[in-house]
Amino acid sequence: MKKAPLYNVGKIALLLMALLLLTACPEKKPTKPDVVIDTGTIAGRVLGDERAALEGVTVSVGTNSTLTDSEGQFILPGVEVGSHVLVNFAKEGYIGNQKNAVVSKGRTSYLENSLRSPITRTFASTIGSELKEGVNTITIPADAFVKPDGSSFIGNVLAEYRFYDPTQLVDLNAFPGTYSGIREDGTETPFESYGFFYASFYSAQNPDIKLTLAEGKKADIHAKIPDTLLDNAPQTMPLWHYDEAKGKWYEEGHGTKNEGFYDGQVSHFSFWNYDAPITINDQATLTGRVVIGDDNTPLAGANILAMGVNYSGYTTAYTDGNGRFSIVVKASSQVKVTAYSGINTSGYGDPIDTPTTGGSLDLGDILISETSFLIKGRLVNEAGEPLDGASALFMMLDENGMEIAHNWLYPEEGGYFEFIDMDMNLGSTFTVRFVGHTDPNIYSAAYQYILPQPGDVYDFGTVILKEGGKIKGRAKDTDGNWMANKYVDFVQIDGDGGEGSIFGADTDDEGYFILTGPFNTTITDMVGSSYSLGTYYTTDPITLSFPDSGNQTNIGTVIFNIVPQ
Repeated sequence: MKKAPLYNVGKIALLLMALLLLTACPEKKPTKPDVVIDTGTIAGRVLGDERAALEGVTVSVGTNSTLTDSEGQFILPGVEVGSHVLVNFAKEGYIGNQKNAVVSKGRTSYLENSLRSPITRTFASTIGSELKEGVNTITIPADAFVKPDGSSFIGNVLAEYRFYDPTQLVDLNAFPGTYSGIREDGTETPFESYGFFYASFYSAQNPDIKLTLAEGKKADIHAKIPDTLLDNAPQTMPLWHYDEAKGKWYEEGHGTKNEGFYDGQVSHFSFWNYDAPITINDQATLTGRVVIGDDNTPLAGANILAMGVNYSGYTTAYTDGNGRFSIVVKASSQVKVTAYSGINTSGYGDPIDTPTTGGSLDLGDILISETSFLIKGRLVNEAGEPLDGASALFMMLDENGMEIAHNWLYPEEGGYFEFIDMDMNLGSTFTVRFVGHTDPNIYSAAYQYILPQPGDVYDFGTVILKEGGKIKGRAKDTDGNWMANKYVDFVQIDGDGGEGSIFGADTDDEGYFILTGPFNTTITDMVGSSYSLGTYYTTDPITLSFPDSGNQTNIGTVIFNIVPQ
């Protein structure tokens, strides 16, 4: 059975004596990493009706997907870098939607979302129907639908629909895409919402058949203007539809204000929105800097969100290399501003009065106090079996392959692990290795590890741990005796003595021992030690070169010097 190294006064004294005996150190060889992470991560939270955490939501970018947990939280690693990444959210019984994310290499983008359950209604296609949600209505004419092949549909129609009030946070978070759209002239503009709605239609007999409005048919939309927005609501309001393939809103038609409602017509269904463009004449600018930690370190790449207080919409921006930002907002209004660094946030402050048209206001420093980040992954052995019955080590090594820090891991069912760490040496690069505490230990390859920024999620994915390389030797003391049935270990003389940097074994009746260590790895300045019956032993510095996984080399006889008491 493999013995654990002992950390006691005798051990410490032995190492100190060994240091005094050494006069030279051979050249060290760095460990070469073999993995580089060149994607980003999207993390966030999804809420349902009444802002309850929503479990089991599928969050996907292309074919890359994950599910929200019992807290509604999700982490989606391995996302390709991009400034307009479309993130889809779907769950049975809810209206799915889509958000846009900016994904940077090695960074974590944070998204909050809401999914609402639809109102359902069945009606005869030959008659049409008035679909109601409170005072809001969608009026469908008779004989309005066609099947995917363009032929007329006759039968019962299953309708799923909902109206959203953008002055309510749960609805505001359910808004697809961003608060900007493409006008009919092709220009893009930020806008503020005065209400949006969703509708889709299916064959009641076979809900897999999706129905669309026939050419020339239109549905009437009667949507209440939220009370807090009524006084400023313009008489004519552009209508916009959301294009999931492009992830953008497009202007198409308009609505007319009528006794507290907007009335309009649509010729197809998806998400639709009554939005007022925020023109150049309505815009102002907020500037500032995002800092982090007790020493107010400027934070590059932080996300700034300016949420309207007395208007329904928000705008976003990112900090530059000096932590500074500039964000466009609606002039002469009120907003709340928050900064995100991955999953860490500054929180919302008090409402800010925005400048008049064309004006600018410097907000000074916005502090994100939390400096932690999340490390996660999955450990499996060479056979693909999860390492969920043993502890493991996450070791950080310097450029010379020397251990400088480690974390204990206790993988859960399936081999999954995660832990919180913190360090303000942003962007520093290290080599890391995982060590599984089985009998004998098993090892991962070396990984390149770029220290995450606060709030980032660093996902190593599935890490394969394999049998280590083996070194056989024979222990002999300076009196010429083979050191039989003793425990010997080797530690790097100027390392930190951590668990992952010590390699030990029992000798047999003839003094032979076999060390197991990280495969294809050479470690210099290793000093052997042993303790027996009140006598300490130590070796001169040696180099241990562990061969490929499962292979064994022989270093011959190793002399253990008796340390004078």
